[in-house]
Amino acid sequence: MDVSIIRATSRRFPPTTFCLLIVLLSFCVVSSPVLAQSKKEPQRFTGITFDGDGNIVLVEKTSCTVQVFTKAGKGILKFGGKGSGEGKLLNPQGIAIDDEGRFIVADTGNHRISIFSAKGEHIVSLGELGSEDGQFDNPSDVAVDSEGYIYVTDTRNNRLQIFSREGDFMATFGDEGIGHGQFREPMGIAVDSNDRVLVVDRNNWRLAIFAKGDEPGKLYYLTSVLALEAPNYVTTDAQDNIIITEAPRVRIFDSAGK
Repeated sequence: MDVSIIRATSRRFPPTTFCLLIVLLSFCVVSSPVLAQSKKEPQRFTGITFDGDGNIVLVEKTSCTVQVFTKAGKGILKFGGKGSGEGKLLNPQGIAIDDEGRFIVADTGNHRISIFSAKGEHIVSLGELGSEDGQFDNPSDVAVDSEGYIYVTDTRNNRLQIFSREGDFMATFGDEGIGHGQFREPMGIAVDSNDRVLVVDRNNWRLAIFAKGDEPGKLYYLTSVLALEAPNYVTTDAQDNIIITEAPRVRIFDSAGK
């Protein structure tokens, strides 16, 4: 299993859990028939989150599936599959679960966001390749705030896009650059318990933190965590400590980014 690309999104958990997940997943690769690796196609888990029951939810890149496991590593749900048709995924990456238990997946290779029910049934897909409102170019990650708004890192368009819980386009935020509110290939995204939006601004080597405004898409710059080394993804724990994956390591900061 390629653990170098494992990252967690959306659900907040203790920092130690992040490290233990890698150990757990390594164990599951050996012990679970669902997670057991094929000699021809090793599994590559590119997204991790938790559902409301504490089950582990993984995005697996090789088979292009979402897989759900109990804490003991028993597979209980699997959906998706490689393709571009309804309910299929291509090079999926980030995942989030909303307060209805729906799975929201960054279907990166199909340049869209795919939403599935808590049972893994396809509900709707948002977007297509392009740079207009509601279109994407390699979306990498998704997050959901307390009101159910969906935030997407539209990576190669160097912006965020915001949708309602119903999937209606609401707003874009940001453009290409190095200033506040600008991005160079944003990757990971998370929303903390105070509805602050945290964005990994990969090619600016930083994490940018924003406060929500009174309208969807209105974000106000607060601060940044600078001088990161090839940052990829971000999540927060129950105390809103910030956990960032960099190419060689995982780093943990307090809620102020210190």
